[in-house]
Amino acid sequence: MKRFTLSALSILLAASIFTAKATRSVGYKLWDSNNGYTATLVPSNLTAIQLNHIQIKFDDAITIVASEEDLSNQLSINMASNRTVNFSVNELDKSILDITLTGDGTAQASSVLTVKAADESGVIPGITDSKGNAVTLIPISSIQPTGLALEVVSSTVGTASAPASVTYKMSSIPLVRSMNFLQAQSNKCDNPDGYLAREYFTIHSHNYSAMTANTHFTTLTGTANVDTLLDAGYNLELIDGDDDDNPYIKLTALAPSVGEKLAWIVYHYPYRAAADRKFELAQLIETSQASQELIEAAKTVLYDDDATAYEVLAAINSLDSSNGIILPKDASQWTAIGGSRSVTLRGLTPGSIITVYSISGKIAANLSVTYDTKTISLPSGIYIVRVNDSAKKVLVK
Repeated sequence: MKRFTLSALSILLAASIFTAKATRSVGYKLWDSNNGYTATLVPSNLTAIQLNHIQIKFDDAITIVASEEDLSNQLSINMASNRTVNFSVNELDKSILDITLTGDGTAQASSVLTVKAADESGVIPGITDSKGNAVTLIPISSIQPTGLALEVVSSTVGTASAPASVTYKMSSIPLVRSMNFLQAQSNKCDNPDGYLAREYFTIHSHNYSAMTANTHFTTLTGTANVDTLLDAGYNLELIDGDDDDNPYIKLTALAPSVGEKLAWIVYHYPYRAAADRKFELAQLIETSQASQELIEAAKTVLYDDDATAYEVLAAINSLDSSNGIILPKDASQWTAIGGSRSVTLRGLTPGSIITVYSISGKIAANLSVTYDTKTISLPSGIYIVRVNDSAKKVLVK
C-alpha cells in the first residue's frame, strides 16, 4: 500500500506520474432532482419520473466526439429502470462530464449505481482530451441518493419593519433514504456562498419508504437551533402541515432586513469510497494557494488508485490549511461578498488599501478606500481579496 508522504523523492515521482499518465477520471458527484432542476436549486414535487445527475471529473479538459448512441455503448451505466441517458461537457468546467439519467424514481431510489467503461481497459474513445487522446474512466459505484425534496408553501421578502420568512413542505415522503444535506441560505448573508450559520445540516435515514416529514424535520429543527442558526439571527420551527406526520418547516429572520430573501436547498454529495473525495481533492489542487511541494504531494494521492480514505482526507487537509493566506483574528471585521461579475466589500475603514489577486497570483485590482463599502467589477473566478494585512478568499460568479 502506498503511503502519503511529502518527501522529495515522492514529489519528483508525483511530477513524473502527473505528466506521464493519460487523461483520466479522478472522482465524481452524484445527486437527484426533478423537472430539470440542478443541485443548487430546490426541486418541486417528485413524480414517477426522476432525474439523476452524475458529474465525472477528469484531470484535463475533455471533448465529446461520439454520438450519444455510440457513447452509451462505450459506457456501462447500471441502475434500475433507466429510460434515457444524456451526455454533455460541463459549461463552467470543461474537465467535467455531465450525465443525466431519466428513469423511474421509486426503483432508482433503492438501487446501486455503477459507471464504468464498456472496454475492460477503461478507455472511452468517444471522449478525448486536449491532445485528441481517448480518456480513461476509473469505475465508480455509489448507493443511489434519495428523492428528498422541499417545496415552497409561502415566502415573504424582508422590509424595514418585517423580517423575511419562508415555509416549506417535504414533497417526497416515500423516498427519504440515505444521507441528505440541507443548506439554509439568505441573499443578505455575509458568507460568500450565502449559507447561514454553517455549511449544511444533515438528516439521515436507513429505512426505505418508512420515514416521515415529522421524523426528518424534528431532527433538522433540533440540530439547526441547538447548533448556530439562532446565534446567526434566524429561527427554524415546525408548524402545522398536511397532517400530524407531515408538518411544515418555517425559517424566519429575527431582525428585519430590507430585500432579504430566505431559502433552503437540498443536495446529495455521497462519500462512499476514497475515490469519491478525490473529486474534492482535484478541485482543491486547482484552486489551492499551498506551496508547490504540497500540491505535488497531493497529486501523488490523487493518482494513486490504492489511496485510502485517510490518505485522501490528509491530502485535502494539507491543502485546505496551507492556502498561503494567514487570516488575522480581526479579518472578520470586514466582509467580501462575491456577486455576478463583482465583489462587494463592507465594513471597511476609509484610507485602507484593497488589493485583489487572481488565483494565479496576478493583481486584478489595487485601490484605496474612501467609504466603508466598495464594489469592484471582476470577471468570474476565485480571488484573494486583501485589505491592509488581512485577506479573504471569494468566488465571483
